[in-house]
Amino acid sequence: MTRHEQLQTHVAVTSFGELLRQHRLAAGHTQEDLADRAGLSTHGIQKLERGATHPLRDTVQRLIAALQLAGPDEARFKTAARPAPRRHHPARGTASESTRHNLPVQSTPFIGRQRERRALRDLLSRDDVRLVTLTGPGVSGKTRLGLQVAAELIDAFADGLTFVDLAPISDSALVMPTIARTLGVEDVAGRSHVDLLVDVLRRQRPLLVLDKLRAGTRRRDDP
Repeated sequence: MTRHEQLQTHVAVTSFGELLRQHRLAAGHTQEDLADRAGLSTHGIQKLERGATHPLRDTVQRLIAALQLAGPDEARFKTAARPAPRRHHPARGTASESTRHNLPVQSTPFIGRQRERRALRDLLSRDDVRLVTLTGPGVSGKTRLGLQVAAELIDAFADGLTFVDLAPISDSALVMPTIARTLGVEDVAGRSHVDLLVDVLRRQRPLLVLDKLRAGTRRRDDP
């Protein structure tokens, strides 16, 4: 019996998560195996199967390739991945797919470094991990690796993903204002940028990618 025939014997699928789980089991993959094949996190696969999050188009394509879906199976998978029609206008400030992240577009595909990518995805998917730092010599691919893993984790962060380019910053006093401005945090008289950022990050759980945050950045008035 083919995988397609096996799936036809199941009760009619009512959600993307159920269909994803059926295809995964029919292919003989664990959640960890599928995450590795699709370049996603295990936590992300778990949330998709539970219906706790809805997949973006890029995630759907990654899963189709990893599960080797084609024909009717691929069409049914894409149909299940479509969001339900809205019956009302979204609330003000609700992020659409196009505004959930500001990652720079990469002109070439990312190849290799599977072990590092999986380790980073697993770390960033843990509730007890708040900070992950990539260190190493210059031109070793830290930024490219970070951007790739961040792109693979978009679905895991309901409050989106924000990339902050700190390369032009040489004065440490400008670091927090730059982060706040990139996040869209407005200045409030009498309040520091640190306090404003703390308030925002207490209410939300975005993934922040801080690029070129150098330990040697100094204040302009330092000797």
